[in-house]
Amino acid sequence: MPFPDGFEGFVHEKDGLRYVDEYRIDGTKKSEPFSGRELVRRLEDDVILFEMEYRGQLLQVPEGISKEDIFRFLRESLMEVPREAPFRGPKYKIEDESEKSETNLEYYNHIPINFSREGIERIMFTKKGEKIQTGTGFDVYLLHYKIKKFEK
Repeated sequence: MPFPDGFEGFVHEKDGLRYVDEYRIDGTKKSEPFSGRELVRRLEDDVILFEMEYRGQLLQVPEGISKEDIFRFLRESLMEVPREAPFRGPKYKIEDESEKSETNLEYYNHIPINFSREGIERIMFTKKGEKIQTGTGFDVYLLHYKIKKFEK
């Protein structure tokens, strides 16, 4: 499937539905802001069942972690999308604390209650040992999304 000029993305088809995620990086570096949209279409009649627009950015890459670590953790989080609210990832996920790392990443997805407002997805970074309670780190990644259409 071709994407509009300047856009990248991927397509997945299953059970009579087509999921499309198309996005573009707004600058020349992978850490630049990016924007895109996700669509789910019913293949039988080409009706859009779900549409969401998003805009995000990698904010910083602190010492002890790489950009690849942050995006790996994001991809892992997005694979755990909840069935009852299929927008981005779960409400909360923490990196496996049993790993021999000096840092933690925490994923948060503030899902809009009525599915028609803006949601916020963030990844926070904390150093192990400095963490007092969940959510005491600082943002390394932030994304805002707006659900345009959602049919259950």
